[in-house]
Amino acid sequence: MKRVVAPQIDFSVLRRELRLPDEFPAAVLAEAGESARDTPLPEADLTEVPFLTVDPAGSQDLDQAMHLSRRDGGGYRIRYAIADVFAYVRPGSLVEAESWVRGQTIYLPDGRVPLHPPVLSEGAVSLLPDVVRAAVVWTIDLDAVGETVGVALGRARIRSRAKLDYAGVQQQIDAGTAPDELLLLPEIGTILAERAADRGAVNLPLPEQDVERDGDGWRLVLRASLPIEEHNAQISLLTGMAAAQIMLAGGIGLLRTMPAPKPEAVATLRAAAESLDVPWPPGALVGAVVSSVDPASPRGAAFLDQAADLLRGAAYTAFGTTSEPSSPAVPPKSATPASAAPASAAPASAAPASAAPEISASAAPNAVSIAPESPVSTNADAGNAAPGNAGPESARPESARPESARPESARPGDTGPGRSPFEGAGPGSGGGLPAEVGHGGVGAPYAHVTAPLRRLADRYATEACLALFEGRPVPDDVREALGRLPKTMATTDRVAGAADRGAIDLAEAVVLEHRVGETFEVAVLDRDEGNSKRPPGGTVALDDPAVRAKCAGDLPLGRRIPARLTAADPSTRTVRFERL
Repeated sequence: MKRVVAPQIDFSVLRRELRLPDEFPAAVLAEAGESARDTPLPEADLTEVPFLTVDPAGSQDLDQAMHLSRRDGGGYRIRYAIADVFAYVRPGSLVEAESWVRGQTIYLPDGRVPLHPPVLSEGAVSLLPDVVRAAVVWTIDLDAVGETVGVALGRARIRSRAKLDYAGVQQQIDAGTAPDELLLLPEIGTILAERAADRGAVNLPLPEQDVERDGDGWRLVLRASLPIEEHNAQISLLTGMAAAQIMLAGGIGLLRTMPAPKPEAVATLRAAAESLDVPWPPGALVGAVVSSVDPASPRGAAFLDQAADLLRGAAYTAFGTTSEPSSPAVPPKSATPASAAPASAAPASAAPASAAPEISASAAPNAVSIAPESPVSTNADAGNAAPGNAGPESARPESARPESARPESARPGDTGPGRSPFEGAGPGSGGGLPAEVGHGGVGAPYAHVTAPLRRLADRYATEACLALFEGRPVPDDVREALGRLPKTMATTDRVAGAADRGAIDLAEAVVLEHRVGETFEVAVLDRDEGNSKRPPGGTVALDDPAVRAKCAGDLPLGRRIPARLTAADPSTRTVRFERL
């Protein structure tokens, strides 16, 4: 790849342009230090469970730790520990107020703008190895085919045994040297991915364009996700679906939603598939077609680019936040029967005799077993749809990347195909469920609860789940926060997206600024036929350096063509080509 050498790329222009916060105020840092020292750990003790973390190499803000095991009689037990940010960032505190200003961690090639002070996010709250930490532990039991048969959650102290990275874990698995607990991750992840496909979920296998350091300079890269990243994402998705079910059953919460694409958009994608010779078997779901495409081929890349256009309207949706104090979660009529106890209340045979103590559910008399995978739709075409990046919308490591889409729009009050599995709001709903409860890429209701160190919404959604599961009202300060979060998260999502795209645009322009006039072979990803006011053109991609840019001319979709670089201007962060 072409390497960018000195002078360095100055990404500070993006910090100024987006008005990103600089250092934390001294008072915030002081309060965070006090919280790190003085916050007590939970009484429940799960330090004997050998949790481990799997993240990008070099990560220190570790939100999640997992322990996977087999259940006696078949199936699996997933323990997913999430950093207990709420215990350290209390309502009304200076740290809380600053986190509302920031909204989420913003990533730039030359560093991060963190949501929380590092003394918390990379220290006292991070699930680092060989230290005892406070966590909210989700325990989810699956049967042998991956169906959820029990869910429990509660606060506990844990101790991670190992800090692993994706590349290292993938190497161990490929070499056959991975320990049994790691081998369960691809096993369970594969089962969950198959279930996701069956319910109409869509996962776009597009490589991620990024800017990396290369000695004294920078380079643009396209990085495909490793299989282990996809498997890890399935655990996070499973937890987010369980959280959504708890909040929907309790009638209060915060969902990550995405409406179904319009039928005409699906029809357009079908037409693109035909023109690109992408097979679309009768009755096939969009997700199945997308997963069959090779993103490395020009035609496959063009099809996936077209499929990504179906992804519109991702949002945070709050509900039940204006009512009287909420009631505990109650099972929707489509949930598993009451006889299927939550994981923490499961019969003794549900876990090996050697299992570590579970979080007690004795304080949660109204806790119910919840089936978080209820499909939003089984319809093959009516709105099957669209795309995004792998996993739980990556918030970088865990997720905050493009969304995927799903079948039919969910509407409360109906039980047929394409409808919500919920017949109405729970007793604390305050006016009922929102019109849209599903998430397109997941193929089911979904919530963000697994990245509270890096995303503000997760902290409060987790607190709502804890209250509902334990049979107590959602605290007023949490209820109030849930109602404000959609606007705050929409704003910070736009900033994060602008930072991500701006950094790549700047790097692309710097890489190519001294090559204007040269001819490149490019793949046509998108075309615009133009009109009387706009000439034809489209979007093209270079392999090396990894650049996507606009190109003028009548472009053949899904083919490689020669094109001349006509502009590469770092000051405006623009790159332009024209077809020869």
